[in-house]
Amino acid sequence: LDSVPDIDILIYLPEFLGGLFEMLSDVNKDIRQQAYSALQEFLHEIKDNVKLDLGPMVGILVKQCEMKDQFTRLTALCWIYEFIELGKIKLLPFLADMLGVVLLCISDEEEEIRL
Repeated sequence: LDSVPDIDILIYLPEFLGGLFEMLSDVNKDIRQQAYSALQEFLHEIKDNVKLDLGPMVGILVKQCEMKDQFTRLTALCWIYEFIELGKIKLLPFLADMLGVVLLCISDEEEEIRL
């Protein structure tokens, strides 16, 4: 992500974040692994960029928490947790949506997601 120093790709992340999450449920294992790796790297970059507006990505994460694929739901839930830690009061307008999917995940059939 830092190979082109004059371009801040995080600004464009809301435009392709949903696509990256959708790749987590791809039938090809390599695609899933590469998508997860990219998502982890983006999350790390987000943590280092305190000025980034997280709001535009919340709706994407909420939608991903409602997907059938367990790994996608778990990854999106982890992102929501990190966003809450990072954004705190700035994410208050999105609290109802985030709380709704967190409650949905608490009642999930998959034990790993409930925890």
